[in-house]
Amino acid sequence: MISAEENIQIIVTGYERWRDSRGADCEYWISILDESFRIASIAGSDGKPGYFRPSVTVDDLRFYLEGIHREWRMELFDVLETIAQDDRVVVRINAAFTHRRTGKLFTTDKLDYWRMRNGKIAEFFECFDTAAMENARRL
Repeated sequence: MISAEENIQIIVTGYERWRDSRGADCEYWISILDESFRIASIAGSDGKPGYFRPSVTVDDLRFYLEGIHREWRMELFDVLETIAQDDRVVVRINAAFTHRRTGKLFTTDKLDYWRMRNGKIAEFFECFDTAAMENARRL
């Protein structure tokens, strides 16, 4: 069984790679998916960009991560805190993105919930300020 500390390291490595590529490289996340993973966002899909729909396939996840990069320029993505117990990891993040079309900056604190299975992502759910995101998307 993978320890809580090992699960933290797997997730933090993903954040570091994603941050260092400015959100352009999603292959690490793809490489650590459990075969029955589920990804969801508090942003849901009602009236939001199509990439926020829940992901249950590798193509869905790639569409989600590439959609973020297409629409937003990453300005800041700092992991502030990680908490883990058994196969669950919660991460607190400070993030900022500029909308590529409007030029507006979106800054948010973000909470990510991960459930791991043998070192792979089984479940992911993110919470962030969706109102601030929507405001940045509007011209």
